[in-house]
Amino acid sequence: MSQVDASEFKAEHAALATRVGGIEKSVTELATATRDQFASMRQDTALQTSSLTNAISNLQSTINQNTKPQWVVLIALGSLIVTVLGLIGTLAYRPVDQAITRVEKQVEMIDREQVPRVEHVERWRQYERYQDQIYKRLDRLDEEMRRRQ
Repeated sequence: MSQVDASEFKAEHAALATRVGGIEKSVTELATATRDQFASMRQDTALQTSSLTNAISNLQSTINQNTKPQWVVLIALGSLIVTVLGLIGTLAYRPVDQAITRVEKQVEMIDREQVPRVEHVERWRQYERYQDQIYKRLDRLDEEMRRRQ
């Protein structure tokens, strides 16, 4: 192998190493972002659960104070609870959906940047063919030189 081929091979090897390093960094950033999103979602859920618990205990104290049920208040509170639960569900689902969408986009980006193994194999075969041609030329030149001597 000549020095031009070796330096070209080293340059391509360095470029591939850089691309792999970039992909590795992207995957690490993706893992960190996902972990942070889930931690944030857990905190939001805990706060919402706490406020719902307070609302239920307030409802219980109101019911205990009155001996006869006040159906209008109960229906209104039930509707409010259903609405709050719907909002909590929406608020909990929206960041997850956005995170999933962001993760899918990042995975698509990583897939676009990733070099398939088949491409490496094709390049290696091209270099092997090129080397074989060079060796054949050298052999022919060597035979010509021997004939002339």
